[in-house]
Amino acid sequence: MELVHATLNFVHSQLQGAFVELNMLSQLGYHGFNPDKLTSTEASLTKIEQGLVDFYNGQHEQDFKDMIPEIQHDLLKLAGKVKRILSESTLKDSQDDVRVLIATLARSAYTRDHLTRGILDYARFTQNKPLFDQFASSEPDIRRGLEGCHLLFSIFTGEEEPKPVFYKTLMDEGASLPGQFRSQAHEGALLLFAENFSFSNTDIPEADISAWESINMPPQVAGFWHAYLISPALASEWIQSGVVQPQEAWFWSHFGFLPIQAKPWKEKGFPVLVAKDFLDRGYTPEGAIEELKKGA
Repeated sequence: MELVHATLNFVHSQLQGAFVELNMLSQLGYHGFNPDKLTSTEASLTKIEQGLVDFYNGQHEQDFKDMIPEIQHDLLKLAGKVKRILSESTLKDSQDDVRVLIATLARSAYTRDHLTRGILDYARFTQNKPLFDQFASSEPDIRRGLEGCHLLFSIFTGEEEPKPVFYKTLMDEGASLPGQFRSQAHEGALLLFAENFSFSNTDIPEADISAWESINMPPQVAGFWHAYLISPALASEWIQSGVVQPQEAWFWSHFGFLPIQAKPWKEKGFPVLVAKDFLDRGYTPEGAIEELKKGA
C-alpha cells in the first residue's frame, strides 16, 4: 500500500507542478506555449485525482506507473533547457528565458508543496505521527517558496522595468533547478523499478558504474549524486566531510566550498550562506563564533 501511494503521490505532485508551469507560461505570454500540453496535463490530473480518491476508499490496484516515463522525459528535457539558460542567456535581453525560469521555479515550488501535502494526508490516514511531524515542519519553508515565485511573477508583469537584482535573483534561485529536475526523474525511476532496481535503471553512464561500486554506493543513492553532476570520488569526499545529501553538497559547492573547506563550518553548525559571508571576510569557523558572541 505504501508503494502504491508513493507512486500516486509522485505522479500527482509532478502533474500539479507541470500544470502550474504551463499555466504560468500562458499568463506570461511565452512564445513557445503549447495549449494542447496544458489540456492533456489537466486531463491526466483529473485521472490521478480520482485515483487518489479510490486509494483512500480502499482500492489499491491502480498506481498509474505508466505516466512516469513521460514525466521523466519532461523533467530531463526541462533540466537541459534551464541549464542552457543559466549558462548562455543574458536574461534582460531574452524575455522568453525569463518566463521559463519564473515558470520552472513555480513548478518546483508547487511540486514540493503537493508532494508534502500528499505525504501529510497519508500520514493522517495511517495515523503515522512521526511521519506527519517530519514533513509538517517543512511547511513554512514551502510557503516562502510559493510566495517568492508569485513575487517574481508580479515584478515581471508589473508596469515598471525590473531592476538588475531581479535578474540576479532569478539566476541564483534557478541555479539548482537542473539538479532538482534530474533528481526527480531519478525518483520516478525508483518507483518504476522498485522491485529490482539496478544501475541500468539510472542515467549513470556505463563507464562510471564501476567507480560508484568501488565506493559501495548503491544505484538508488548514486542516482541522486549523479543528478547533481557530482562524481563518485567527490561524492565520497563530501560524505566523509559530513555532507551526506547530494543537494546540500551541490549547494556548498555552488558557493565555492570544497568538501575539506566545508567540513569545519558544517561541524560548527553554520548554514552555507552564513559560512560564505564569514569566509569572504577572512574568518575561520572559530573566529566567526567569537564574532557572533560579541554581537549577542
